[in-house]
Amino acid sequence: MFITNNPDAQYETEEDETDDQGNPTGQKEKIEVEIGEFLQFFWQKKESGQLSNYEGEFKSPRDPKVEEVLDNNLPNLFEIARVSANFSNALTTGLENLTKEVESIRQHVQANMSSQNSSLQLEIQQLRQSLADLSQEIHRRN
Repeated sequence: MFITNNPDAQYETEEDETDDQGNPTGQKEKIEVEIGEFLQFFWQKKESGQLSNYEGEFKSPRDPKVEEVLDNNLPNLFEIARVSANFSNALTTGLENLTKEVESIRQHVQANMSSQNSSLQLEIQQLRQSLADLSQEIHRRN
């Protein structure tokens, strides 16, 4: 590593890669660090009195650029969109199946009510006929 007067000068360093849960993968990844950010980070540590106790890793003190955020998160956004589309498709399919099942149940209930109504009407007619016969029998005996 060498230091220049160029504030945009960069150097590369290697850092252990970690998986999504923060566990080391055993592989190294190259990271670019701007010299100005590097010096600013450690200057802030020195000024705050934390430099002598510092055992961590370098974290850039500047906010990332929009391009960096998009580059880092674009694959995640595509994955979220894909999962969302799959979920939407599954939900649509589930709703269509539920609609078909509800329609089938409605038709079954309607058919059963119709047959029950018919048998009920038949029984009412039989009761009326029995009542008429009983009434005639009572009139004949009187």
